Amino acid sequence: MKGTRPLQAAMKISCLFGVSDIDIRGFDEKEEEIHLDDGSVIKKPYREYLCYTSPPPNNGMCKCGAKFYVQDERTIEVIASPIGNTPSVLDIHFTRYRCKSCTNKWRPSLDFLWEGKAVKTKRRITKQAAEDIAFSVIKKTYAEVAENYMLTENTIKNVFMEYITDLTQRVRFKTPAFMGIDEIKVKKIGEITVITDLEHKTVYDMIPARNQFFLTQYFSGLPDADKVMWVCSDMYRPFEKSIAQALPKATWTIDHFHVVMKANEALDYVRKKKQEEMSKTERIKSKHGLAYTLKKRLNKMDVADGNAIKALRSSPKYAKLAVAFDLKEAFFNIYDNNPTSKENAIRDFDAWEASIPADPIFDKFRELAATVHHFHKQIFACWDCPTQISNAFTECSNRLIRETNIKGRGYSFEVLKARTLYRSVNLRKVDAAGMLEQYGPAVNSDFVLFYSEGDEIDNMTKRTSYEKRQRKALAWDEAVDDETIDYFSRHADYDEDDNGTMEVPPDLTVYLDDYEE
Repeated sequence: MKGTRPLQAAMKISCLFGVSDIDIRGFDEKEEEIHLDDGSVIKKPYREYLCYTSPPPNNGMCKCGAKFYVQDERTIEVIASPIGNTPSVLDIHFTRYRCKSCTNKWRPSLDFLWEGKAVKTKRRITKQAAEDIAFSVIKKTYAEVAENYMLTENTIKNVFMEYITDLTQRVRFKTPAFMGIDEIKVKKIGEITVITDLEHKTVYDMIPARNQFFLTQYFSGLPDADKVMWVCSDMYRPFEKSIAQALPKATWTIDHFHVVMKANEALDYVRKKKQEEMSKTERIKSKHGLAYTLKKRLNKMDVADGNAIKALRSSPKYAKLAVAFDLKEAFFNIYDNNPTSKENAIRDFDAWEASIPADPIFDKFRELAATVHHFHKQIFACWDCPTQISNAFTECSNRLIRETNIKGRGYSFEVLKARTLYRSVNLRKVDAAGMLEQYGPAVNSDFVLFYSEGDEIDNMTKRTSYEKRQRKALAWDEAVDDETIDYFSRHADYDEDDNGTMEVPPDLTVYLDDYEE
């Protein structure tokens, strides 16, 4: 960096680390390796020696009218985002002032420093470094990230957790009108209640419990609880009391998948009972072929499947399997044949229940009928919903959550929740639907902070915000000419806009856009 023009160097520091109003005292960019006694090798960090030049406001005068005097000078060490895979450290020198009259103190704001408690005072880090750590932890282990920041694994973990906590306070999702609820059991965490926005197909929240007391307490503290109009879930009875107490305007309906699923279970019960009467050879054949044929819907069967059902009907020994198949199909048709008429659906159910044979082998179908009577109001409430409501998206989200946890070899609940709620696809959908509320500094929904295998993202063409900053800094070294330097010299000090992006001349902006492409 020797011989670099001061203004150009200042621009580079601002691009990479977000530090402005400084003089560059020097750089130590020799790429060296340090061999420790235990045989491990670490890279010597890049060091930038910076000095704050901002004087006290009001021409060095305190609010009381007295003049500030120099109290002392301090130098702090700040860990910044690594350059490549090499750690980077800023040695920042500044002056502290004190009022002669009221003993008021003043120093530069240092607003680029991260204010988390995970890092000790003597080992400060920049806000950009904290953001980069949060992103890196998603793809790498704590140990790998720690090497690039000269911090311990535990500190990296604490930085990540504090950043997630801060993000949770700054980013909130609006309460959905159509809410989906389901549970998932995760190893080492236990039961998790997953709440989704069925209207916009987004994950709303995750709760580390499923009991009625906790659910009632959660829903009672829900902002804009009166906006929840419909809640779709399985047949977990505590949902009813929690919803009735905390969500007075919401109607609870049971997802049809959990209802028709029991028809398949009843059919499987009949098949297993008939298998007990079969020979070993017949039993093996029925497991590999007949089991799948019976569970198929009639409108999706091919010729071979149709012939198999016909053979069952004509066989005195296995005719009951055909009857069970017909009962299953008739129950599915209650939903399929009556997409809009609740009265017709109830009539078809009553007719279906009356058609169940008295043979004890069909008792599971009678149990299904009893379940429908038990949840009659909630099951048939779905016909009153102004739009077709299903909890399929919540079930799909559960699968992604489970896969994410397996690939991470077991996350804590906080990390798993953050990876689910703030992954790029979910955050973009929430933002696009106008369901995102932000408090404090804005969060860019295009920034790929968290992702999973379910995200429809081309990771080969996506760049992190840090990589863009680094490329832009390299562009300054290669593209800034004397005319550009004169432009900044004639104008006020370069500033950052609301998004934290440095304002540059229009011609140079075009160049940098082309450079990034």
